[in-house]
Amino acid sequence: MNLKKNNDSLRPGVGIIIMNKEGKLWLGKLAKYPQWQFPQGGIEEGETPEQTMYRELEEETGIKPHQIRIIAESRKWLSYKYPFHFNNFTGAKHKWFLVQLIDDNAEIDYSFAKEFVAHSWVSYWYPIRNAVYFKEEVYRKVLKEFARFVFKRKPRF
Repeated sequence: MNLKKNNDSLRPGVGIIIMNKEGKLWLGKLAKYPQWQFPQGGIEEGETPEQTMYRELEEETGIKPHQIRIIAESRKWLSYKYPFHFNNFTGAKHKWFLVQLIDDNAEIDYSFAKEFVAHSWVSYWYPIRNAVYFKEEVYRKVLKEFARFVFKRKPRF
């Protein structure tokens, strides 16, 4: 992937929605701000979005690749604008992943990236109104897209 600054100056990255066996989503409390969000991060030169997802997941939460199963990847890149400038970028565009935590013994460890200081397992739609405010619309879109994988309807007979 070409990571050079594009015309709209959106930083390419990934977002990760971690779901436990009870269907709750992992939401992390940011270390530098009094806000909550899903794990995410920028794609490094030579990485695919999936490789970035595994790297960021381990760096930010301590969860290892063998402790999850990928359920879905967003069909499109979803973008948002920053309310500030960050390294010459005006916003971010992310490929999103929904992953299932499959290891009951997975330990959350924030010590590597120090991005988060706490986390909570929340209901599926909770993050839309309770996460970083400028990401609300992206969270709404990605949760709506992934809902079909979480809320499977039973056939009517």
